[in-house]
Amino acid sequence: VQTDDKDFVAHVGGVFQFDGVWYAAQPGVQRNAGNPGLFNDAVDVRRARVRTEGTMYRSFDWVFEVEFAAAGFNPTNDPASTRNTFWAPAPTDMWIQVRDVPYVGTVRIGQQKEPFSLERLNSARLLNFMERSFLA
Repeated sequence: VQTDDKDFVAHVGGVFQFDGVWYAAQPGVQRNAGNPGLFNDAVDVRRARVRTEGTMYRSFDWVFEVEFAAAGFNPTNDPASTRNTFWAPAPTDMWIQVRDVPYVGTVRIGQQKEPFSLERLNSARLLNFMERSFLA
């Protein structure tokens, strides 16, 4: 969305990724594994993010991205149970920057990704594997 003079430009988007597993184990294997929930079929949310970004007056840029995926709270201490998992929204990126500041250039304040690696800075949509590498 943008105005005709392009003083205000905004974009709203997001990403939703989930994992699913369906086992073809025999019932005897499922019962004798020592953990009754070890071979249960499951679907779980990996990432659920909403992102909005834009520009105001051609000098102010902003990004606000919130992660809505489960925080992993499990009061039953059952690793196979997701019944008691709650969703805890948390910001992943939330910053505003001013461009063309005299003698400085660009000033950005807020929560932002630290530039440890290119893999860390890229979107989770562009990963080659399910997770980032250990070093990212």
